[in-house]
Amino acid sequence: MVFGMSQSVSVIDNYRNLVNGSVAHNVDQQEQILTELTNYFNSNAHSLSTDQRLALADLLFCVMLRCRTELKIWLSNQLATNPYVPKFLIYCLALREIEIARPVLEYSRVLNENDLIGLIEISQESHKLAISRRANLTYVVVQKLLQQANCEIYSVLEKNRSVTKKAWPDKSDQIYGSMSSRDQIAGSY
Repeated sequence: MVFGMSQSVSVIDNYRNLVNGSVAHNVDQQEQILTELTNYFNSNAHSLSTDQRLALADLLFCVMLRCRTELKIWLSNQLATNPYVPKFLIYCLALREIEIARPVLEYSRVLNENDLIGLIEISQESHKLAISRRANLTYVVVQKLLQQANCEIYSVLEKNRSVTKKAWPDKSDQIYGSMSSRDQIAGSY
């Protein structure tokens, strides 16, 4: 369903009133609001103005903070492939626990090369591993991952079809091989 500009503003205002009102303190209603907002956003984002997208994303963020982890995971999955989601919301999801962050780290096109490098620098290993699974990793992102990689990240990057051989530093196979051997030796004790 596509809404006109005035209908979109009305819908956003109605949700804003729900989120700010006492209704939003009920957990079941919060989850219903988050589900409806997310579905509305995903269905209409392409036809909304930037300000309307930001307003909806702000509402999604406010409600998300109050919801159960399972619903945050659902939200991340729903928004991960939507190219119209404002970056602040994708970034907020990317910085959460890995269960919530994984979908946006692996699939969101909203995150550009600089965003990914910044996330690699501050993230836990599980987040770096999710980034290493992305399709179309740039050379610079692969280099940053390799600088901080453990054996699992090396293994995922080796299997990632978007990572070209040019991205690997000289003798990376030897580095990876020695890291794998060290883990195997350590695991036998």
